[in-house]
Amino acid sequence: LRLLAATTDGLNVRSGPSTGHLIVASIAGGSTTRYDILGKDAATATWYQIRFSPTLIGWVHSGYVQTDGDLTGLTVTWNPPQLSLLATTTDGLNVRSEPGRAYNIVASIAGGSTTRYVILGKDAANPIWYQIQFSSTVTGWVSASYIQTHGDLSGLTVTWNPTSQLSLKATTTLNLNVRSGPGTSHSIVGSITGGSTTRYNILGKDAANPTWYQIQFSSSVTGWVSVSYIQTHGDLSRVTLTWNPPQLSLKATTTDGLNVRSTPSTGNARVGFIQGGTTARYAILGKDASTATWYQIQFSDTVIGWVHANFIQTHGSLSGLNVTWNPPQLGLKATTTTNLNIRSGPSTSHSIVGSITSGSTIRYNILGKDAATATWWQIQFSDAVAGWVYANLVQTHGSLSGVTVTWNPTPQLSLKATTTANLNVRSGPGTTHSIVGSITGGSTTRYNILGKDAATATWYQIQFSDTVIGWVYANLVQTHGDVSGVPIR
Repeated sequence: LRLLAATTDGLNVRSGPSTGHLIVASIAGGSTTRYDILGKDAATATWYQIRFSPTLIGWVHSGYVQTDGDLTGLTVTWNPPQLSLLATTTDGLNVRSEPGRAYNIVASIAGGSTTRYVILGKDAANPIWYQIQFSSTVTGWVSASYIQTHGDLSGLTVTWNPTSQLSLKATTTLNLNVRSGPGTSHSIVGSITGGSTTRYNILGKDAANPTWYQIQFSSSVTGWVSVSYIQTHGDLSRVTLTWNPPQLSLKATTTDGLNVRSTPSTGNARVGFIQGGTTARYAILGKDASTATWYQIQFSDTVIGWVHANFIQTHGSLSGLNVTWNPPQLGLKATTTTNLNIRSGPSTSHSIVGSITSGSTIRYNILGKDAATATWWQIQFSDAVAGWVYANLVQTHGSLSGVTVTWNPTPQLSLKATTTANLNVRSGPGTTHSIVGSITGGSTTRYNILGKDAATATWYQIQFSDTVIGWVYANLVQTHGDVSGVPIR
């Protein structure tokens, strides 16, 4: 045989009749050299065996050559490696999707069978498993312990690539953090030096379309890296989801539903609500302290909030969950050398409810402020006492961006929930005074309190409308805000 005139790029000579076999020589494009044909791979030849040189025999693809002479006596000289069951394998043998007992069974060879199967590959240089052509549509793997081989195995290649890997992109010139979980909120457990070409075995991924991969960073450390900064190598089709994020759902006993709040406190704004009876699970992002009283959750695509631990049940491992609450706090300035009074409201006219000793380094959680630009801060002074301190004498720590104005300088009132009948507004503090207005039963409208009739109020004076001031009976209303400064009128 010789090359077809159209085979201008040359032709590889291989150790066996497939492109999976090693290249042992090459015939230059345009060559007119003729080679003796020694055999073929099958009755209808796809490959021919040739004598390339006095010491080298190899195989060429029939599609790129033309033959000369009579081929009728040419025999099949390819004896592909095959296997069959050992006589002692009487219970049959499972054929699996991959080389390992943990993988799916795709077929089975009956015990006592003498059928031979073509061997397609092996799992390692010294094989423990062989890949076979079980049928025209099924390939699989069988354990080497239960079979015997036939034919020449010398050309058999390793066809199992068990490990997908990753390395830094060439553009990742800065160090890449390896984290305890798939997200920047997780702790750093290692770092890959910028510019490194080291490859790391991929152990898993965080989602079907991964944003993070789990890797074997060292012999004792596994961790997660962002896909944005790495390139992958090998077959990723076998990489499975290994991230089981901690989640929570309502307890069955939480039938009234649960508020989702902006911070871990019932005093802060509600940003969402989980309906009672729902079984929806929410990813847990963090906790408020080492022993959690509140959990931070991903409530929706755009809303992150906090829920109280007493009303939920958790799912998955919480071992890697970090404290994500960094509450705004304050302590005395070094220049505050006298004790600092804590007051019931944000001014020196309010009563003293506590005192911070000069020189103290204790930090107190900030609950709120008196105005957009704070002159006074509201703090949690003790478990039972909240109060106000003067801003000029303290220093703050942590982010203040979420601190809201919690001082409502004007005390107000509204109807009690039990006041279902209309409430008369009168010209003075008593039923003998004329009626100047009426608050509809069930109303939730709040009215500014202007005064009271005595030190312990029986009647409150309110701003009923822009033009009407009147009095309402105290037993039928509830107050809001600090009423300690309400004057007697």
